[in-house]
Amino acid sequence: MASPALIKGLLRSSLVNNRTQAKVAEELGMQDFAITNDKTKRPVALRTKTLADLLESFIAALYIDKDLEYVHAFMNVCFFPRLKSVLILRAGAPHHGAGPSQRKASG
Repeated sequence: MASPALIKGLLRSSLVNNRTQAKVAEELGMQDFAITNDKTKRPVALRTKTLADLLESFIAALYIDKDLEYVHAFMNVCFFPRLKSVLILRAGAPHHGAGPSQRKASG
């Protein structure tokens, strides 16, 4: 069982993670509403960071136009359910990267 501190850290890093945000934006079809400078009007593949920014902008606009209650509802329906699988995968994954003591031992 993961410690509460680990779960809190994983949750925080997942909420602000560009890949997680981009995945949610893509699943919601937000890329179809992005205005780009592509004059051909054909679909353009957006970068992960751009999709994440698109989702963050939508959430900010929702807060400004409505209020925190609407943001909370959006997060409960569209965002938090997707975090469960991310957290389960991350909590069970081994930590990659050696700490300072592990690097000294190998040398």
